[in-house]
Amino acid sequence: SCEQYGAMPRALQLLAELARELHEPHSFNELLQLVVERCAALLDTPRATIRLLDASGTRLLAVCRAGDPLHLNPNEEFEVGEGLMGWIVANAEPLRTGDADNDPRFAKREGQKSKLGSFVGAPLIAGNTPLGVLGAADPSPNRFDRDAEHQLTLLAGLAAPHIEIARRDFVVRDPLTGLSNHAHFQQHLEREIERSVSYGLPFSLVFVDVDRFEKLNDAHGHRRGDDLLRRVAEVVSGHSSQGSFRLRGQDLVARFGGDEFALILPYTSKEGACAKAEMLREHIAQMDLANLELEPQSVSVGVATVPDDAHDRASVIAAAKTAVNAAKRSGRNTTIAYSRALTAAKDSQLAIDVDKLIALDQTIDNKGICYLYQPIVDAMSHAIVAFEALCRPNHEAFSGPAALIETAEHAGRVLELGRICRSVSMSPFSQLDDSCVMFVNLHPREIDTALLHEQPMADVAGRIVLEITETAAIADYERVRDVIAALREHGYRIALDDLGAGYAGLNSLALLQPDFVKLDMALIRGIHEKSSSRRLVKHLLEFCMGENIPVIAEGVETEAEHDKVRELGCPLLQGNYLARPGMPFPDLDVMG
Repeated sequence: SCEQYGAMPRALQLLAELARELHEPHSFNELLQLVVERCAALLDTPRATIRLLDASGTRLLAVCRAGDPLHLNPNEEFEVGEGLMGWIVANAEPLRTGDADNDPRFAKREGQKSKLGSFVGAPLIAGNTPLGVLGAADPSPNRFDRDAEHQLTLLAGLAAPHIEIARRDFVVRDPLTGLSNHAHFQQHLEREIERSVSYGLPFSLVFVDVDRFEKLNDAHGHRRGDDLLRRVAEVVSGHSSQGSFRLRGQDLVARFGGDEFALILPYTSKEGACAKAEMLREHIAQMDLANLELEPQSVSVGVATVPDDAHDRASVIAAAKTAVNAAKRSGRNTTIAYSRALTAAKDSQLAIDVDKLIALDQTIDNKGICYLYQPIVDAMSHAIVAFEALCRPNHEAFSGPAALIETAEHAGRVLELGRICRSVSMSPFSQLDDSCVMFVNLHPREIDTALLHEQPMADVAGRIVLEITETAAIADYERVRDVIAALREHGYRIALDDLGAGYAGLNSLALLQPDFVKLDMALIRGIHEKSSSRRLVKHLLEFCMGENIPVIAEGVETEAEHDKVRELGCPLLQGNYLARPGMPFPDLDVMG
């Protein structure tokens, strides 16, 4: 319900609610129906429609509506370039008209039951490829204003990635189980590895192997074995009526081959993946298979994590398989996480997680971190207005700050590590120009009124921006809002990271009303070549401008990206094209 968003603007409430709903599991038809119904509600209009193209981009794949169809033959063929919706697909641009029936782009068709009236539409785009059109109509003239166009474009930007994934499902499913097939699994795994390596975000791979499956096939026949695989697939995918095991919208489940299943769990640490895997193992062991005339069955489960255990596709698969084999050797019906101990030439009790816990102790005890500082600049004048303090762990056990923080999460030492990090980051503060502020990263678990008394930061709170990372980890928004209100009274300002990355960022924007937001780096990467990214960034900028929230384009790496975000009107920029992170406090590499 949108009631949780309180007094937020209605449009933002609906968009935030849709962003959350899009991450829930839906069938293809359910997803399209959800989007058109939310479109009609957002624009307060009786009629909305999606026209979705096939992979060739030339033929109509699906039509979904909210409200009565305009035509007596609503499934008539759709031509790219013909009519208002065809124009949108051909030009990959939104369109708005207050008198659609007299618009020269409108193509009247036989069987039209009434006048079209006002119309607004936006392309559904994945990358640079039009998927189709999301449109709304109203019998009243001049019904939709520029704000309605912006809202529809934002809605289309939120929905398009989910619709594209659902569209691809027609060709990426395993015919026996309905899960993703092996080829789709490999493609998805490659993308997750690229994202993990690029941004330092962990993800986990879970392999599930049915115990003694060959013996079951020999004893009961392949048809019974197929029935069992379908039942296991129901549980693994979270769709079994017998249990409560569930997956998130961003998780992927595949039939890896034969009696093997694989789960890709984005943004999931090894600890979290092991807990999920163990829950899955227990649910499968509890399956009631009486109707198949089978005794209870079990699975062996292996877990591997990127970047801790591997940095490429072959290695992480090998690590997960090694863990599965270890689970089978240890008696089956168990879950084992990969560690170096599994592949060591001799028995060793020192697993990789233990190595990291020891390294964490040394890092905290010796303040074994350093800080680099990256300028945040005014887009027009290139004047430096702030610096972000960026943590760099010294210990070789940590590939970057994400690995350090993840280990601290496992060990329950996030607060202790955070205090050390802020102490080190503040040490050169006296050298900072009086006109600049400092952005200091803050884990959601560190949002506490204890910051009001933490020295030396509290003494200069008016020049500190607390940048909240990993907003998806915020569970109690009511408490967080109260803490932020107290921090603001003391002089601190609040920034949110990764706006545009999905539900978590939009939800936090609605509920926390930050002083600054940072655009997700994935939106900035190659923005000069991606029209969909440009449109989404443009409308996010316009919304934030209306709310008086300055926006920072983070991750500006090239001249082309720099020029495009300036052209779109982003007020603040940060990235290696302007200046690489350096010792306090670096000048810009690009001037003027």
